[in-house]
Amino acid sequence: MDPSCHGTAVSAPVLTRFIVHLGRRSAFVALAIVSATWCVVRYAVGRDGPYGGAGPAPHAAPKDPGPPARVSAPPPLRRLLLGGTVVGGVLSAFGSHWALALSSAWLPVYLRTELGFGAARASVAVSSVSVLSLLLLLTVPALIDRRKRRGRAGGAVDGVAQGAAVLVSGAALALLPFAGRRPLPLVLIAGAFACHSVALPVHSVTTAAVVPPARRGAVFGVVAATGTLPGMFVPFLTGHLVDGAASEAAGYSAAFLLSAVVPATCGAAATVMIRPARDTRALGGEG
Repeated sequence: MDPSCHGTAVSAPVLTRFIVHLGRRSAFVALAIVSATWCVVRYAVGRDGPYGGAGPAPHAAPKDPGPPARVSAPPPLRRLLLGGTVVGGVLSAFGSHWALALSSAWLPVYLRTELGFGAARASVAVSSVSVLSLLLLLTVPALIDRRKRRGRAGGAVDGVAQGAAVLVSGAALALLPFAGRRPLPLVLIAGAFACHSVALPVHSVTTAAVVPPARRGAVFGVVAATGTLPGMFVPFLTGHLVDGAASEAAGYSAAFLLSAVVPATCGAAATVMIRPARDTRALGGEG
């Protein structure tokens, strides 16, 4: 799951209890209170980090700037956006957000209608997927970084990490309609809706590695806009497939198989295309 969504690990079971015991309106009230409290806390204690644009301390003595450095113009935006690493990062994010949109809108319903979970058990299952996603986000990028610092990782490791994460998600989605009885469907659900999240932080790192600072704002805007597009239509498309099928089970099978193709294709392409070192050299070492 998207890193911003790991509140689900706590909120899903808690809000389910609110809904079951106090009614659905209580969940909205609880979310409103938590959101307002967080806004107040953030306003009171939030500060800019070391890259917030602050100038030198007033007491610092001015330094001799020396001769002006020769500044080369950054590469054209079009060239950056069409680079293999940036395109591969967009594809990995697109595939990851496809699985995220599917799970956010339809996983709780699927657990209840197709696997026979009650509200409480479904909320625990959704929370478990979020916890697994969080654990992967904390461990896999750190492991990649450690191997790179020790010189044990090749130049393709970033692309392999992103591509494999989304590929695993696609493979699990493809197998889910044929999983049969529990517990195998739960294992595949975990793989489909947790593993893809690894691609989200890694693709930002690889994109930043090849894009000069002067162009990062524009490039990241395009990457974010295109990579998150599935959230706009995947829930509707899934609902259309489920409603139009002969049965709900057939509709979910069609939706999962379609959703398997997209992350798998995006993951395979990202594995091949993402090469930060190569693209940095092609851009003249500006990244």
